Amino acid sequence: MGWLGVALGLAAIAVPGLIAGAALGCIGFGVAGIVKGSAAAGLHSAIGIVSTPGIFPTLQSAAMGGYGAAIVNGVIQVVGGLVALVSALFT
Repeated sequence: MGWLGVALGLAAIAVPGLIAGAALGCIGFGVAGIVKGSAAAGLHSAIGIVSTPGIFPTLQSAAMGGYGAAIVNGVIQVVGGLVALVSALFT
């Protein structure tokens, strides 16, 4: 991946919210709730009633700008840092 990996990793560190918003939206976690007919809706249907703490409510909270945003953004930043580091070491 080389320097492209470094650049992408640094971008993930700088703007994790852009990545989180796009990724969560793609799987059906929307700002107004779970999107009808989405993968998230199918998962919600399969698991039934959800309560905090858990991955599903944390992802929905992140999509809605709640407490989950800090958690999801932090994970994206850590992964971005690792991608940048590994890419820099093996360039």
